[in-house]
Amino acid sequence: MGSSHYYCLREPAHEIRLLDLLPATASGDLNGRVRRFSIGSAPAFVSVSHVWGDKKADRAMSLESGCGVKNLQISLNLESFLVNMLCHTPETLPQIWEVNERLPMWIDMICIDQLDNNEKALQIPLMRDIYSKARSVVVWIHEYDSYLRYAFQYLRRLSTHGPQDGISFDPMGWDAIRRLLGCE
Repeated sequence: MGSSHYYCLREPAHEIRLLDLLPATASGDLNGRVRRFSIGSAPAFVSVSHVWGDKKADRAMSLESGCGVKNLQISLNLESFLVNMLCHTPETLPQIWEVNERLPMWIDMICIDQLDNNEKALQIPLMRDIYSKARSVVVWIHEYDSYLRYAFQYLRRLSTHGPQDGISFDPMGWDAIRRLLGCE
């Protein structure tokens, strides 16, 4: 994932890249376009916080930028997120839409050149501004499964009841929370 995938940032301490998620190719491959903006004049966008999982980036995404179209390697978890985003409409996930257009997204694995340590050193301090300027923030842990659902139900139950309410210890709930936090 070298610099050749990206428009160079003229001022890496003041500019960001945003991803436009494009329709998948006829063969179902992910497709996107990266554009460069000053952080102060960027259009409305969504910031995505996601679990990288193991740092193995072995899924391909076709990425269009000022350098033509290249394949970018992304993680399985990020691929899962992007595929899910392609399935949503303004009615099912309005946070990522404006009128009838999907908002551009800022996703660190894609919008920061992960092979350019100088760029990373300048972009990481911007993350606070990036997340605060985003129209919304989407948190993606991983595919929604029964453990994840149970963990969030159990956390909700714990948060709405105090110790005086006599909530009994639920080993399955704690196992689901441990799995959610990656402690297994």
